[in-house]
Amino acid sequence: MKKMQWDSVFWGIDIFHLTKIETLEFDQVMDKNFLIQALPNVSDLTFIHELEDNNFKFQESKITFIKRNEELKIDFSQFKPLLASELKPYKEYFFQLYGGNSRFNVFSHKKVNEFYYQWLVNSSSGKMDDECIGFYVNGKLAAFVTYKINKNCIDIGLLGVFPDYRGQGISQSLLSYIDRLAVDSSIEYIRVSTQGRNTNAINAYIKYGFQIKSIDHWYYYIKGELK
Repeated sequence: MKKMQWDSVFWGIDIFHLTKIETLEFDQVMDKNFLIQALPNVSDLTFIHELEDNNFKFQESKITFIKRNEELKIDFSQFKPLLASELKPYKEYFFQLYGGNSRFNVFSHKKVNEFYYQWLVNSSSGKMDDECIGFYVNGKLAAFVTYKINKNCIDIGLLGVFPDYRGQGISQSLLSYIDRLAVDSSIEYIRVSTQGRNTNAINAYIKYGFQIKSIDHWYYYIKGELK
């Protein structure tokens, strides 16, 4: 059982990640408030049953998609690296974008909003994902996507379209940008994950040509109060 240092500091509660039930050690937990998370594959019924027998509760599914890169023509004029300073006017939008489908919704709306905002801020300087790319309409920020390059795969982190610009096919344009980046960087695959209840994202990825690679389940054991 491994303590998640950054997560524990950010959420203000000790958070541990469990990969095998044999490593479940409550004596390792010093604080009266803590969260232990586990992410078994949907096919790992033995681990899932062990978690449930130890009072872990199902929180959310994680669906991971993958596709090969595809050489596309794309107008790069609407894209540019996003600066952290440009995000400040949108600081309160992120629970609206992600909170309803987030596995972190056991925490307060304010804290969940701050988490996704901080993810983008950190990615704009390469501290979390490698880069944050903005999509602009008439010079105004309309959407964004973050990504990280892992060997022969580009992992999409966050993809979001602000409410005033939804329904215009912008999410598909963001995916096309990543596709073109993969081709130009000689990277074969693109990978992205989303929560099982986020049907809009699931349908968007399938429409674009992604195929399901794996399905995992988040399980939580929570003791005490979460902030």
